[in-house]
Amino acid sequence: MVNVILRRDFEGITTSAQIGASTDGGNFRQQADIVAGTRWSGGGFFVAYDFANNSAIEAGQRSYASSLDPETTLFPSQQRHAVTLSAHHELAPGLEASIDALYSSRSSTLVAASSAFRSEADPEVESYTLAPSLKFDVAGDWQATVLGVFGRDRTHYRTAFALQDGSSSVTEGCFCNEVFSLEAGLEGPLFTLPGGEARLAVGGGLRNNTLDFSRSEAGNLLIAFDKTQRARFAYGELFLPVVSPRNAIDGVAELTLSAAARHEDYPGLDQQTTPRFGLSYTPVEGLTLRGSWARSFKAPTLFQRFIPYQTILLPAAVFGAGTGSDTVFFTSGGNPDVKSERARSWTAGVELQPVAIPELTFSATWYDIRYQDRVVRPIAGSIAAAFRDPGFANLIDFSPDPTTLSELIAGSLFGLENFSGSPYDPANVAAFVDNRNRNVAVWAVEGVDARIAWNQNLGDEQSLSFDLSGSFLDSQQQVTPDLPEVQLAGTVFNPPRYRARGTARYQSGGFAANIAANYIGALRDRRFEEERRLSPSITVDLGMSYKIVRGEGREPGLEISLTIQNLFDDEPETLGQTGPTDTPYDSTNYSPIGRFVTFGIRRHW
Repeated sequence: MVNVILRRDFEGITTSAQIGASTDGGNFRQQADIVAGTRWSGGGFFVAYDFANNSAIEAGQRSYASSLDPETTLFPSQQRHAVTLSAHHELAPGLEASIDALYSSRSSTLVAASSAFRSEADPEVESYTLAPSLKFDVAGDWQATVLGVFGRDRTHYRTAFALQDGSSSVTEGCFCNEVFSLEAGLEGPLFTLPGGEARLAVGGGLRNNTLDFSRSEAGNLLIAFDKTQRARFAYGELFLPVVSPRNAIDGVAELTLSAAARHEDYPGLDQQTTPRFGLSYTPVEGLTLRGSWARSFKAPTLFQRFIPYQTILLPAAVFGAGTGSDTVFFTSGGNPDVKSERARSWTAGVELQPVAIPELTFSATWYDIRYQDRVVRPIAGSIAAAFRDPGFANLIDFSPDPTTLSELIAGSLFGLENFSGSPYDPANVAAFVDNRNRNVAVWAVEGVDARIAWNQNLGDEQSLSFDLSGSFLDSQQQVTPDLPEVQLAGTVFNPPRYRARGTARYQSGGFAANIAANYIGALRDRRFEEERRLSPSITVDLGMSYKIVRGEGREPGLEISLTIQNLFDDEPETLGQTGPTDTPYDSTNYSPIGRFVTFGIRRHW
């Protein structure tokens, strides 16, 4: 979970701009923003505007994508406008009102092409969110909060298809989403323990989500629906400071316990109450051990249930499932039959900041999460994996019913997308692969995240710091209880087992420089008859900045910067393809951007 907390106050005006491009071609990027704000007795206000524009990266500009049509888009062209507003004011002692507002619009273009067809998608997205809140003190140092959120986004999509025979079509429509929520909470002290005040937080609320979808072709409405999902929730969390510095004893500098529960009710769908328990223990100053156990619950989203699916036809010979005119028919997308996910999780961690070496910090966290009925598209990346791994066996039907295939085509987003090179004939379909969203029996994730950092003040406005972070991940998926587990971590189109980043930073006066190395561990491609290993990858980033005018506080300042990402232009390894538009590299772990050079300027007025 990521909780975005907007900045509360800002004074003055700051403008900045960046311009950059990929040295291999494409992705010419321009960005400019302005932030302005002020503070007054009892409140503050700021507004920020951001503009960004970048050109596309086409397959013809990357040697490792030479198997694709040169006009195929690896990275879309995009233009974005975004505005953020935040304000708060103390209406009376102990009573504060605030509001956050966000607006954005984005347009992009994405091209897919082959010798048989060309498609061009031009989605336009517009969204806004309003979040007013009211905080007020109540008796006995308790504080109440009432928060409302209303958000709306409109994704208007338009995709033009042109086939080799000269025929063409245009599909357009809208993914229109709305969310409304209202929440009230109360937080404050319950009683006093030897280590401090025991505190309780309780609250509840309601939430409505709406998905309004439409699809038209040649001006004719083909699919339309309006779905709503309602939820009610309540929560409580208890914090118990058993030992703190004021009652510390040998071997126990601090000890805190926490317990929480959350109940969620989705009328007509599901309901569940989930607990969480946590412990934080500091045996000596500078060393903290922590752990937690929890159950969790998540209802499927409207998007996961009702997003239209696609139907695609490919030559069977690529998968070893047939010859000649045999084809493979597969689907991918939403599924209204998915149900709620549940999970059990353990975490344990350590944080170390030696009193004798304050410049050094170390932290590590182990986690073990076991999902049941997790909603996923079972096969990541190419469906070729289904024909090589027995863990996907029940996703394949080698004797599909022609009526079922016809019904799937009729309800799909773009109709049948035929990449087989021959006309569709249900009699020639050798296999049907259903890769729509579904609940998998078990999804197990275990890993370790660790970080060590050292920051040394060298005097005379100079400092030197090093930061090294890394992770280990192990994950398996079991589609149904009677199938074997499928290893995910360390395979293409899934996260690697090992990932790391090391950074060194030097600062002297107004000058700062940093260099970072990013490591991605080896990956396995098990989708084809011959398994292939992709070598580990290391990319290097470089950044430098200089404050021409070193403003402090309200004083004006001027700073310029140079950033080079992927300094040595490391390229992804090529992969086998199962279709003419398949990405010929692992797009989950590698970017087509390559070496990217950015110049920036920032001014505080």
